[in-house]
Amino acid sequence: MPEGVMTVTFLIPSYLRVHARSQSQVEISIAATTVAEALDALWLAFPGLRDRVLDEQGQVRQHVNIFVGDDNIRDCGG
Repeated sequence: MPEGVMTVTFLIPSYLRVHARSQSQVEISIAATTVAEALDALWLAFPGLRDRVLDEQGQVRQHVNIFVGDDNIRDCGG
C-alpha cells in the first residue's frame, strides 16, 4: 500500500445496506486524514448512502452515529 494510504472500515447498519450492495461492512483504501475525507470516499463508492447519512445542510443526521474507534464524532468537538 502506498505511503499515507490506509484502509478505512465502515460498518453499515441493516437499514442502510440496501444502498451499499447489501454489505454489512465496507473497506476502502484511501489517503484520508479527516472523517470528512473518509466519508467522501464512501460517497464515491456508494452515492446512495450520502443523503441517508447527511441532511440537506451536509450535517450528520440526528439518528446516525459515526464512530472513529470507540469515539462518537459528536463528542470530539468537530
